[in-house]
Amino acid sequence: MATKDTVGSARCARLQALFATQTYNLNQAYMLMSASLTPLWGRLSDVIGRKICLHFSIFVFLLGSALCGAAQSFVWLAVCRGLQGAGAGGTIQMVLIVIADIVPLEERGKFAGYLGATWGVSSVIGPLVGGVLSDHGQPQSRPIDPP
Repeated sequence: MATKDTVGSARCARLQALFATQTYNLNQAYMLMSASLTPLWGRLSDVIGRKICLHFSIFVFLLGSALCGAAQSFVWLAVCRGLQGAGAGGTIQMVLIVIADIVPLEERGKFAGYLGATWGVSSVIGPLVGGVLSDHGQPQSRPIDPP
């Protein structure tokens, strides 16, 4: 569950220097696409299957991440960030759907706690690691968010 703005928030200071007041559009594009496509991922998983949707959402997220790293303009970065959000939203929804399908009702609370703990730890550690990599990383390296 380390998809929500872990490396992205660490790069905000660097992006702020480059693009002044437009950095909020990056998070808006991500969250808007993630939230608005949630019902679509649920319906697609009912129609074409959970495994295909999970793999496709991971692919969309990774494609969006790679395109974010290759973006040459702010508008293109915002569009790619939206694509990344669409894949991240699908990945989160598909993980929750698969857990609901395979885990018995009595055990779902425990697994929901595991997912929440994973998100909590990654949202603290992810920006710290991303900031270190942004400040001290190789100048030719481009960060890609892990799913």
